[in-house]
Amino acid sequence: MKFIHTGDLHLASPFLGIENIDESLKKRLYNSTFQAFKIIVDAAITQKVDFMIISGDIYDNDQHSIAAEDFFIQQCQRLNEQSIPVYLEYGNHDFHIVDDKLNYLPDNVFCFKNHIETKRLVLNTGQIINLTGFSYAQKWITEDMANQFPLKSNCDYQIGILHGALKTNNPQQDHYAPFTIEELQNKNYDYWALGHIHKHQTLSNDPSIVYCGNPQGRHKNEAGLHGYYLVNEINGKLVPTFQEIRQITWNNISINLQNEIDSTDDLINFIKIEIKRQIDSNLDILHMIDLQINDHNYLTNDLKILIQNHSLLTSLRNQQYDENICIYNLFINQENIALGNDIDQKYWSLAENDILTNEELWKIAEPLMKNNFYLNDYLQNPDHLQKIKEQVKTIIEDRDFEI
Repeated sequence: MKFIHTGDLHLASPFLGIENIDESLKKRLYNSTFQAFKIIVDAAITQKVDFMIISGDIYDNDQHSIAAEDFFIQQCQRLNEQSIPVYLEYGNHDFHIVDDKLNYLPDNVFCFKNHIETKRLVLNTGQIINLTGFSYAQKWITEDMANQFPLKSNCDYQIGILHGALKTNNPQQDHYAPFTIEELQNKNYDYWALGHIHKHQTLSNDPSIVYCGNPQGRHKNEAGLHGYYLVNEINGKLVPTFQEIRQITWNNISINLQNEIDSTDDLINFIKIEIKRQIDSNLDILHMIDLQINDHNYLTNDLKILIQNHSLLTSLRNQQYDENICIYNLFINQENIALGNDIDQKYWSLAENDILTNEELWKIAEPLMKNNFYLNDYLQNPDHLQKIKEQVKTIIEDRDFEI
C-alpha cells in the first residue's frame, strides 16, 4: 500500500513583493503552483498509488479564482480516470462550508466536513484504511481539535489529517487548531498528514507525524527544498519519503568584496560571476535571488547610492544574462555600518532592547490584527519579526544619510 501526502498547494498565489519584472517572468511565477500540483498528480499516476491526501489550503484564499478551481478539478479528474481516490480537507486559507451540496468535484474526491469525521477505504488487497479529518469553516480555529479525534479502531491503518499548528506558550497566538505531539501520539494512529506549515518536516517517527510543506516556495522566506511525501507500507509501518519538486527556487546569496570597486560595470560583472559560482548548477529551474553585498567599505559612495536607490538593480535586470536567473532584491549588509555617532548608537541599543522585542511588536500589532488574518500569519513567523527589526534600522539609517 502506498499513497501521496501533499497540501498547501496555494494555487494561483499572487507572489507578493516581486515588483518591476517582465510579463513572461510574472507568468512563470503564477504558473509555478499549478505546475507543481500537476507534477504530483503525474507522480501519483506513474507510481500507481492507492490514494492521495491533501491536507488543506488548496487555494490561496477563500475567494479563489475560477481558473484555479477548474485546474484543480481537471487534475482530480485525471486521478479519477486512474481510479485513485483523493481525500482532502480545507484549511485556513480556503475555508469552506462543506455539506452534501458540494457536488462539483469528481466522484473520486472525498472532502471532510466541518466536523471531525472518519472515511473508510477498502483497498483491492482487502486492507481497511480509516482516514480522519475535518475542514475549516472559518479562518481561525482556536479550539484543540486533536483531542476530538477518535482512537484507532477496526482497521488495518488509521491516518489523521490535520491542518494546524503546534501549541505555543501564548494562547492568543494559537489560531490554527493548536495541538501537541503527545496528544497525536496517544491516538495510536499509523500516520498523521499535517498541513499549514510550509516547510516540510517530521515531528515524530513513531508514528510518522509529518508536515508536507508547500510544493512550491512562493517568496524568500520559503527558500529551501519543496515537494511532497510518497508514503509506503514497510514491515507494517507507514514510512514517508520526501520527493523534491522545484520549478522555482529562492536563493539568499551573500557576496564578499575583496578589493575596492569604483565602477558600475565592474560591480555588475563581479555580481554575475559570484552568482554563477554560488547557485545550484541546475539552470533548468528559475532562480530568484535576494542578494546581499558585504564589505561595503570597498564600494564608493556613488555605488552605494546606486544600490540604495535601486538603480543598480534596474541595470542588472536590463542586462538580463540568463532567463533562469532573476535578482529581485539587492541590498548592502548593514550590520557593520555604524548608526551615526556614539550617542546615536547608545540610544539605538536602548531602544532595540526595550522596544524591538517580539513581545512589544505583538502588542503594537495586536489592534491591527482584529480583522487582518494575513498580518497575523505574517507575525507568526519569527523570521518576519527579525525582518521588521532590520527594516526599522534601515529606515533610520536612510533618514540619517539623506540629512
